[in-house]
Amino acid sequence: GMSQLDPSLKRFSPTLERETYGLNAGARRNDRWDYGVDFRRTEQQGTRLQGASFLNTAVVLPIGVDRVTERMDARLSYREDRWYLQAAYHGSQFDNNADSVTWDNPFSALVEGGDRGRLAQEPGNDFHQLTLSGRWQPGRLLQASGRLAVGRLRQDEAFLPATINPWVGDVNQPALSLDGRVDTLNGQVRALIQPGLALSVVAELYYDDRDNRTPRSEFTPVRSDLAVAPTQFNRPYSFERAGGKLRADLKTGDGTTVSAG
Repeated sequence: GMSQLDPSLKRFSPTLERETYGLNAGARRNDRWDYGVDFRRTEQQGTRLQGASFLNTAVVLPIGVDRVTERMDARLSYREDRWYLQAAYHGSQFDNNADSVTWDNPFSALVEGGDRGRLAQEPGNDFHQLTLSGRWQPGRLLQASGRLAVGRLRQDEAFLPATINPWVGDVNQPALSLDGRVDTLNGQVRALIQPGLALSVVAELYYDDRDNRTPRSEFTPVRSDLAVAPTQFNRPYSFERAGGKLRADLKTGDGTTVSAG
């Protein structure tokens, strides 16, 4: 029954351009000290396709893209004959200048005010991490290495209003933004013991902690900008993992290797 569909159609070709700028610098002093920094900025602009719906009707939308991602890695290391130590920083930031898309409903509206829809796009966020790593080799018998990293992820973009439909009425939101925050802590220690040419033993301990400090709130969704749905809670999960590994390899005289772990 869409009598005006054919004269309303327009040809469209989605295009997406990406440009990356980088800067890398480093220095070394007396073969002991090593410094370095690497910075990259990636810009994405253009259009892409995304599906959207009003309950039982759907459309494919041309979405404007305008994103910027910046990453920086910096390191400082010191080396001796038998040991090595490095401190490093990693940071990344994502900004989305096209934070939402609004479109007209090409179908007959199911309810009053259902002639327009709106979708949020990927929110801006950032991540920062400090790492300390090193290696120690006092002799042929033992080689040991370790790594400890502390990080934080954040996402605090402002929420869109719960609906664009003025006929739905006021829908209270629990907060202006997610106030999302996750703290990470992970470490690893590894040792290689070689008492002889035929026997080698590898021992490893690891720890991984993800502490999600995002507040738990009660939200009132509006389905497809048409109707208020039952309230829901966001579920910020955390986890903690720890463990170890032990493996021994024995090479026999006939070329066979026996392993146990």
